[in-house]
Amino acid sequence: MRTAADGFGRFVSSMAIIACSVFSLSCSSHHETAAERPPAHITYHAEKMVIPAGWSAVPEAGRSASPQLILTKNDGDAAMILKELKPATAAKNTLTEEGVCVLGNISMQSKLGTDSDERRIVQPPSVSGNGKEFCVYIYSERSLLRRVVVFRAKSKIYEVELRQNSESLPLSSAAEAQMALVNSLIKAE
Repeated sequence: MRTAADGFGRFVSSMAIIACSVFSLSCSSHHETAAERPPAHITYHAEKMVIPAGWSAVPEAGRSASPQLILTKNDGDAAMILKELKPATAAKNTLTEEGVCVLGNISMQSKLGTDSDERRIVQPPSVSGNGKEFCVYIYSERSLLRRVVVFRAKSKIYEVELRQNSESLPLSSAAEAQMALVNSLIKAE
């Protein structure tokens, strides 16, 4: 299990990357708008997935050693972080037999830490999906919402966290893009 300090460190580094990406997006050429760009196809750990229209991948440069894919909404109002969850070797066999919401609860506990007054659960982990099992939970951090989807694909466990960067963004509008990313990874199986 990771400590709250580890989670906070990851959060701070992720926010720095997001801030840099928003800055670079605002300085990019205005000749091609997000609506004109087709969805990009990228490779993440040999799996093909489709980046939703209106979103861009943040380049790998300067990122931590942990494998993750960071996407930013082209208007800067939201970000998504895709990462593979890798349980400790001792727990790996046990977790392969558990339901996806057990994994969601573990993910949620790692996000909340132990003494965080800035984070609270808005929607507890619950199973969702059309024939595929996802675990979805929502928490808030400093009045901004975070929607997390935990799922399995290709014998791996993944988490996609959607981060609201602006209170004016309805989370439901970005949740469609989050589920499109999740479904594209599952279809790549």
